[in-house]
Amino acid sequence: MRLGWIGSRLLGGGIAVFIGGYVLAVMAVPYANLVTGFGMAVTALSAAAVCISPRPPFVGRLARFGLGLLAIGAGGLLISNVIAAGMTFDPLESAPVVLFGVTGLLLTPVGLLLIGIALARRYLSRG
Repeated sequence: MRLGWIGSRLLGGGIAVFIGGYVLAVMAVPYANLVTGFGMAVTALSAAAVCISPRPPFVGRLARFGLGLLAIGAGGLLISNVIAAGMTFDPLESAPVVLFGVTGLLLTPVGLLLIGIALARRYLSRG
């Protein structure tokens, strides 16, 4: 119960920090990518925590599967960004950057879609 509670609070905070990092990037703040990366890491770890918690706030197999895909996708994007940050040449020429980036780009929206469907089914079944 405690892991799900902490994970759900961190999930909301991680998404807020992630969005705040993009706002800083639009304002051309030099350390905006660091804030965005931190938000992505918190989002990935908290989605994984909520996915594996014994009593998650989001019940149901579809929601847990969506959270797992979100965690894997966000982690793939984060790994791709970390690898690309240390390169002196074009990151798209590196196979690991492309592999982790494509994995993240494919799994993150699918996970968000499954979470949205699970939440919609939960709230529509109440009324």
